[in-house]
Amino acid sequence: MAAGRYADAATRYALGSISKQFTAAAILLLDEQGKLSIEDKVSKYFPNLTRAGEISIRQLLTHVSGYEDYAPQDYIIPSG
Repeated sequence: MAAGRYADAATRYALGSISKQFTAAAILLLDEQGKLSIEDKVSKYFPNLTRAGEISIRQLLTHVSGYEDYAPQDYIIPSG
């Protein structure tokens, strides 16, 4: 509980980098189950994303897609 509030289904959390490995593990499990392929182009799932037809899920997972970090390097998470 923060600031006198209990968490519920609508509570929003700052995820940061801690969610990356869980997302990657989930994607690899889906690949293993044949529900997607890490060789799929991103456009299969997000057709309107910039350059999605050029980039595979594998490239996203290995950080070689060419997409830049969306947050500036001096970004500080606001408190509260």
